[in-house]
Amino acid sequence: MQPPSNPSPLHDGAPEPVRVLLFNVPPAALNPATSFLARDPYAVEECSQAADLFAWIDKAAYKMIILQLPTGGIEPRDVLYALRHERHASSKAVLVVLAPDEKIAEYQPFLAKGLSALFPLSASPGRLADALAGLLQVAPRVSIAEGVLFEGKCT
Repeated sequence: MQPPSNPSPLHDGAPEPVRVLLFNVPPAALNPATSFLARDPYAVEECSQAADLFAWIDKAAYKMIILQLPTGGIEPRDVLYALRHERHASSKAVLVVLAPDEKIAEYQPFLAKGLSALFPLSASPGRLADALAGLLQVAPRVSIAEGVLFEGKCT
């Protein structure tokens, strides 16, 4: 499947869809946990090729990106490094990783580096659905890298 072109505005005053990208996530891993994503206002797109992932996140502004890792040599640090740069259309997306139980401890430190949520593949569908719905309600990421000028005298 090809990455989407930049979306055109919707007609008739309809709201913009909430775009969600699934990377390497087999339907069985999310259903029925994400059945709510099949309804409006969500627009779910799927990408399964590691080589195409970065083209997808560069072409459209996704509200959430759900990845099943590890795969194809891609690790959380690779995605975080690329995604959290302002030049990407999806730089403010909620980033969720689904991983095998044995990778959870290894991926845990990425939660402090821009990963929004980490779930084991064994997570219950109800828990996952509640968490994803909650994450979609969160305000977009905002960069806090700001320069600060202090005036005054240090003692």
